[in-house]
Amino acid sequence: MKRTTLVAAVAITAGALAAVGLSSAGVAQASAPVITKPNAIIQLAAANPYVAGAQSFADSGFTFSYADTTRGILATATPKGSFLQFNVAPPVGKPLVAGTYLYPGGDDTTLVPLADAAPHAPGDIMDVLDVASSPTDGTITRFDAVIEGVGEFRFGENESASAVIVGSRHIVFPESFVGSPALTSVETLHNTGTSKVALGTPVTSGQSHAAYRVSQSTCGASLAAGATCSLLIGFSPTTGGPADAALTIPVGTTTETVSLSGTAYLGTSSITVGGSDPVDKGVTTSAVAGKAAMYEAHGGEYSFEADDPSTGDEIANVVLEAPNYGTLPLGSRKTGYILDLNGYGVRATVHSLGCDTTGSEDVKAFTTDATGFATMADVTFSQTCDSDPHVQTGSVLWQYRSDTTAPAATTALTVSSTKATWKASTSSDSSYVVARLVEGDGRGATVTSGTPLTVSGASAALPALQANEQYTVALFDVDTSGNVSAVTEKTFGTAPTVVTAPGAPTALHAVAGPNGTATVTFTPPTSTGGLPITSYRLSSPYGGTPVTGTSTTLTIGGLKKGAKYWFVVIASNAAGSGAQPLASNTITAT
Repeated sequence: MKRTTLVAAVAITAGALAAVGLSSAGVAQASAPVITKPNAIIQLAAANPYVAGAQSFADSGFTFSYADTTRGILATATPKGSFLQFNVAPPVGKPLVAGTYLYPGGDDTTLVPLADAAPHAPGDIMDVLDVASSPTDGTITRFDAVIEGVGEFRFGENESASAVIVGSRHIVFPESFVGSPALTSVETLHNTGTSKVALGTPVTSGQSHAAYRVSQSTCGASLAAGATCSLLIGFSPTTGGPADAALTIPVGTTTETVSLSGTAYLGTSSITVGGSDPVDKGVTTSAVAGKAAMYEAHGGEYSFEADDPSTGDEIANVVLEAPNYGTLPLGSRKTGYILDLNGYGVRATVHSLGCDTTGSEDVKAFTTDATGFATMADVTFSQTCDSDPHVQTGSVLWQYRSDTTAPAATTALTVSSTKATWKASTSSDSSYVVARLVEGDGRGATVTSGTPLTVSGASAALPALQANEQYTVALFDVDTSGNVSAVTEKTFGTAPTVVTAPGAPTALHAVAGPNGTATVTFTPPTSTGGLPITSYRLSSPYGGTPVTGTSTTLTIGGLKKGAKYWFVVIASNAAGSGAQPLASNTITAT
């Protein structure tokens, strides 16, 4: 799985509409129950390039199959014959609340808190910026989420006082290299009013405003009633590290603001492979990130690839493997075939051509982050292809730099109702502070979590906040090399009451009774979901007549004499039906 999320990755087919949280396809879908939500808006970073006329924006015509803390959200819209969908489920056994998550993708729409994600886990980063739900039944009434490099979906939020809808309020770009072609994201404006609205020139501002540029705008000096226009926001970092900025667009008598966030890889990244071996044939191939499109992938082994940015074709790829998919220790050692889990291995391909190799490697530097991805590498290797005597040599640099020391964190963070203040980092190479406002307790917050705050000296003003919510201010100090400090956090406000469906009953025990009946006893769920349990439903997948009651002993009928049955019990409350428990023992009906 690529470390960065390419915009093209969301252009999926009708058969895989659940592969990402935000998706676009030009197909019709079966109708769903009609549930409406106010101010529902979806904005993709790009429309599906494989479907002619596909749309990347919608602000009307949404159908919600559900939107609650237990099941999550499934919403669809069909603007101009296209199909746009948002589909997400909360973490297993937990409600859907604000936070930074890993979105696995594929058929799995279940979020994983980023702080709990397993090493090397694939997926996209989803930042749930805001969630409000009913304390009586868990219905979600307000929601805003951004998927890095993919787009934004929200409903129930306070939109602009003007008649013009802005597609994205927050844009987060995938990590990029200094010097790389700009990553882009579409922004749409829609005049929902009955008269034209004057538009001004979009302007970027903030600490890293130079990393962002507006182009290809179809928006003129005004926007006619009912009309839409769009512009392209490009991210091309000029220095390594986090890059926060804001885009402001004068709209009528108001100014619309869009937060822009991204990060740039640090140091130097490159791949060099050459030799007189059968793969290289006397040619040395070199690729440097910025000129080539480089990325790291992790499927157990560490894979570094450089592609031609204009065609996407591979220039060179180097795979490094350690025993049992472990990390690479420093030093020199012999290497063998890749996928030999008991040893170290190197495989280099050039323009997708390679061979099985044996040789040696010298690891001068190799570090990883909490998710298992490499944060810096300096590795050289020498090897031969099978029994051929000619030698292939090569090297991999990944974010290599002389300064790898993170600056000291800011201290003494205090928060009032209008401002956050702190004491500056004591590091002499401290350059600037990234300040983020995160809804919730801030667990797992990163430099792109939540929304950016504008820093002035050692303080940042807070925006108007939602009532009855908990927030966290998260500060990250950045040094002149782009290294980021440990986070400094301050949580304030009151966490809202969040309810869900109950957990699963336990200790199910079934006893066969007379006349095709069975009695099942069980223990109530450990978690009631914050609401009283209203009923239990007893059933068997093999037949019988399901029964509902409030007791922890229930009797089911309609069983066939001599047939074997096992049973499940599902608890319900006002927020819905809970998880299915482990099955009971098996009985033979009498």
